[in-house]
Amino acid sequence: MRTFATLKNLSTLEGKAIIIRNLNRILDLIVLDLDIETSTITFYVTTHKTLERVKRELSCIGFPILNLKILNGKNKHQYKNDYS
Repeated sequence: MRTFATLKNLSTLEGKAIIIRNLNRILDLIVLDLDIETSTITFYVTTHKTLERVKRELSCIGFPILNLKILNGKNKHQYKNDYS
């Protein structure tokens, strides 16, 4: 599943490095793009279980997902979190 997400607190190269380092430990995950300017990440996961692990990991390291879009063929799912 190709997934696009907006992250909270992503604004520095250090933050980007932390995210890459932590997500590289997760099997069945490929980070396609991580953009500091737009605070977004695009990644590919093979299972919903892996997606849940990515969401947990990002939250634990201080970059929770604010908005998530799963682009899976014809199906597009969108989820929003409010961390205000």
